[in-house]
Amino acid sequence: MWLPAFTGEAMAMKHISRIEAVSENSTSRSKTRSGPGAFQRFISLLLLLFAPTAAFAQADYYNTDASRPLRVEDAQVLRLYSLDLYLAPLAFERVAGSLGLAAKPGVAYGLVPLTQLQFGIPVLYDKTGGRGRLGIAGADVSLLFALRSESPSMPAIATRVGVLLPAGEFGPARTYTSMKAIASRTLPWGRLHVNGQYTFGSGDTLSIAALRGASANGLSRWWAGASVDRALPLKSLLLNASVLHEQPLATNGGGWWRGAGGFRYQLSPSFVLDGSIGLRLDARDRSWSFGLGLSRAMAVRALIPGIGAWVSH
Repeated sequence: MWLPAFTGEAMAMKHISRIEAVSENSTSRSKTRSGPGAFQRFISLLLLLFAPTAAFAQADYYNTDASRPLRVEDAQVLRLYSLDLYLAPLAFERVAGSLGLAAKPGVAYGLVPLTQLQFGIPVLYDKTGGRGRLGIAGADVSLLFALRSESPSMPAIATRVGVLLPAGEFGPARTYTSMKAIASRTLPWGRLHVNGQYTFGSGDTLSIAALRGASANGLSRWWAGASVDRALPLKSLLLNASVLHEQPLATNGGGWWRGAGGFRYQLSPSFVLDGSIGLRLDARDRSWSFGLGLSRAMAVRALIPGIGAWVSH
């Protein structure tokens, strides 16, 4: 399954090298009359974004991320200097009779070895009491660290540290910090993931709007859950299901159980479609959720320090 991905990446890098060599030769010949070659670098960057580098992400459907499609995620991180764009992630949620819609565009980047930087700004539409409101639900910044790779006797282990910053009508009044522990294990029938997260900060003063925003960002006082994945490599498809228990940030709220199922499908070498449907498992209300998203993963050589657009002339 991995051989075509590495072969495609090698061909892409070779093609990029030829492009940059031609660009550099053209730049050196015309440097005295046309400046440092900014136009050539711009064209090279466009080719890097939309051309053969797509082969880098041929198996991206295998790597689940938070809310892509389920809240329980994989311990695997992005490769060094790779870029993952969350282009159209949408989530519908019905809680206690009120309907909410969240869009959370964002970006993840392989910042340093075994470390992934992630940033997102969720936009939330809430309709409570017949009145609809649209606003930003904070700014979410997190780092995912891979602590160890999977071995025959031990699972892969990672941790995510994130902050939700005050921003927008649905954002919190203060910064909330969360810490998550992640473990993933490959089994003969699929993969098993176990996650647990705790959020620091008082939830007593959160408004209903801010609580809705926290929910859109996947924040609770604490939650713990597990998911199972089943990959169908010949179809570039991953099926998964999860169950989790969470305690809301508001101290007067009771905890509840949630179940969810989802999929990730490789549309092309670089585009991945994911979807999910969730349901509250206890009998307190009939809350449900539905999510659909599109992402693009690529190797952008221009973002590698000392290479591409960053190289000095």
